[in-house]
Amino acid sequence: MHKSSSALIFALTLVLALSACSAPDQAALAKGDDAFKGQMVDGQLRAVAARSVMVGAGGAEADACGALARPKGESANIRWSNDPASPIKAEGRGDVWACEVDGAWTGVIFPAHGQSTSDCNVASPVRTAREYQGPCRWGWTLSADLAVTAG
Repeated sequence: MHKSSSALIFALTLVLALSACSAPDQAALAKGDDAFKGQMVDGQLRAVAARSVMVGAGGAEADACGALARPKGESANIRWSNDPASPIKAEGRGDVWACEVDGAWTGVIFPAHGQSTSDCNVASPVRTAREYQGPCRWGWTLSADLAVTAG
């Protein structure tokens, strides 16, 4: 094998390995969405109420989400809506984007497994306030459970 062929094979292998690391874990995403399929209540499957997180509330000159935050403790429960009875969607253990405040609740955007906060695309302004549509995950947590780290 020629040196150039070996180098090309190595480069392609490296690119494939790195791209696999950055892809979201589909099994983790599916597990996090199980609650959205519904809850069993008195033997019946009932829909789960969800409230999307809004981005861009600070206006066209401000970042879509105003601050980065971390759980004050080991983790924070992230729910489908800003209702304490809402099912838990995920456990926030790392950085989240704090985007919207509604009473005692903060709407957060957080990376799925295999993503980073920079993948969420909320560190730049948006023209008008709107529901967050991805590519990261979103949910609600008690504001008291978060500590702002930047912003």
